[in-house]
Amino acid sequence: MIELALSYAPELRAYIRRFAPTPWEADDLLQETMVRALTQLDGLRDSARCRAWLFRIARNVFLDQVKRRRPQPIGDDGAISERCASHTATPLRPDLERALGALPSKQRECLLLCDLWGFRYAEIARIVGAPIGTVRSRISRGRAELQLTLAAHARGRVAPVKRGRR
Repeated sequence: MIELALSYAPELRAYIRRFAPTPWEADDLLQETMVRALTQLDGLRDSARCRAWLFRIARNVFLDQVKRRRPQPIGDDGAISERCASHTATPLRPDLERALGALPSKQRECLLLCDLWGFRYAEIARIVGAPIGTVRSRISRGRAELQLTLAAHARGRVAPVKRGRR
């Protein structure tokens, strides 16, 4: 089981780099994630869920770090989603990066977990701690806004970003 968890390290690092402010902080977060995961490995009963379990731990490690740095409470939005489009370990087209950055943070996080890392809706729900219907809605709205923004960019103008519910 340890080998399985460690095999996801490169993918976890890419995920963490999406929201970590610097590469070395991403490495620290990855190390903390792996330490936490390896100490809790007995709690993982189904090896098929290892990947989603590790992503959830990485997300929680980052949110814990943010809470330690900021004494004031943070919203469920967390700082993950605020940084998720600005630091890229998996290079994307610049216009796509800008369009992702314009999405509401919760939509962006769910969309990236689905479309970039290939998690199923149920796995994303476990990772972000939201009901599956909420995850589906966030992904759907995120894709729609992304499509509008990219289509407007392709026509040579910037589309106004709708800021509805997050």
